Amino acid sequence: MKTPPAGNGTRPSAAARVLAARAADPTANVADVARRAGVTDRTARRHLNGTPVG
Repeated sequence: MKTPPAGNGTRPSAAARVLAARAADPTANVADVARRAGVTDRTARRHLNGTPVG
């Protein structure tokens, strides 16, 4: 599920989408977070690296 555009017609940044996907399901694996955020696994890993889970 991709994030719909924000009110100003632009999409939230990839980092914001990844972190929002993680916040929505803290137990999700990287592949699920990436799918929800509409980014690659590598991009999700890059944004999650160093971000505490839960």
